[in-house]
Amino acid sequence: IFVLKSGPNISLSNGENRRSLAHCVLELFRKLWRTLYFGTDFSGESLSSTTGTCTLTNGINFGIELEECESSSISRCIPIVVEILTRLVELRGINCQGIYRHAGGLTAVNWLVHELDKGAENIEFNSEKWYDVKAVASTLKTFFAKLPDSLLSSKMSSLCVEASLIENHCDRVVELKRLVIQLDDCRFETLKYLCAHFRRVASKCHINK
Repeated sequence: IFVLKSGPNISLSNGENRRSLAHCVLELFRKLWRTLYFGTDFSGESLSSTTGTCTLTNGINFGIELEECESSSISRCIPIVVEILTRLVELRGINCQGIYRHAGGLTAVNWLVHELDKGAENIEFNSEKWYDVKAVASTLKTFFAKLPDSLLSSKMSSLCVEASLIENHCDRVVELKRLVIQLDDCRFETLKYLCAHFRRVASKCHINK
């Protein structure tokens, strides 16, 4: 599960917001970058289910650029898929162990992807699969794994990996701040939202470890 150190609230003015986000990214990055860039979870396993591989074709919300996805109710820059799946995790599974460590079943993940890719107005929410927290979490990881370019962008991901290896803590923070501030609006807002989500999940780490 994600384990983040306590830090400043990220709901600040734009300049302060980006600086605070950089601190969150510093704590999160070593574990998160595998998912955002390489499509693996934090144990190094593939984002595909243990029972098979999730196959996708480009649709309304999966396999396309962030800015082309349906917008959420939070921000035009944050995809609605991210909002739906993170809210479900927090509502129904924040106390479950191994939320993001364990892969969901292939059948359930494929079904959720199919529903979300039909568009928000056409989603069928009555299925019990929406209550399968591990499948919901795996679907979120699948969303990011299927982006044409990673959430941080391929170039920025490589630079962030290099920055995370800087031995001096202060220098490492400064460099990560510099890189995060360069993200475009969609990537920045989505990353900020994810960091806030992961911090809420991590606040229950004594339960969902």
